[in-house]
Amino acid sequence: MPIDVWKEVFFSDNPSPQHVELFIKLLVGEPRLVLEEAARKVRYEEIPDTVIVWRDPVPLVAVASLYAVSEATGKLKIIVVEPMPALLSEAVTVVASELNAGTYPVTYNIGYGRERVAEQLRKVVRIVRGASAQTVDVSDAPGALGVALHRAGVRRFTVVRRRGYEVLIERFSL
Repeated sequence: MPIDVWKEVFFSDNPSPQHVELFIKLLVGEPRLVLEEAARKVRYEEIPDTVIVWRDPVPLVAVASLYAVSEATGKLKIIVVEPMPALLSEAVTVVASELNAGTYPVTYNIGYGRERVAEQLRKVVRIVRGASAQTVDVSDAPGALGVALHRAGVRRFTVVRRRGYEVLIERFSL
């Protein structure tokens, strides 16, 4: 039975892992085509200059699609939260090379004690300040990274919401 990958992954709040894997393989195989198709399905209130990628490919694809069709100015910055699935890491590499985007890897390991978590978040603050992030999409960010972003001086954020047959990038400020 054929499936509509866009419906199952891009528009669904809880896609199955098999469909997500198929979607990422499509993105890796034909990044330009997938980004152009995604741009037709994305609406936005504000275009973020930075996107955080950890587990879900949809925020990356939604934001990157706007850069692919030249609706956004500047250079996209991708904060990669490690460890992440290998296939998603490959997708980030392909999108970054397709758009000439900057990637900034950060480590987020929980369960190693307060000192190590605090040390990792201080590194995130330095990376975000170095990247000069102004508007950050936090849809796929671990909770503690939001604190680090605020500490780094970021006050404008976006969230990717799936609504019916479109994806909306909503903004909010602190």
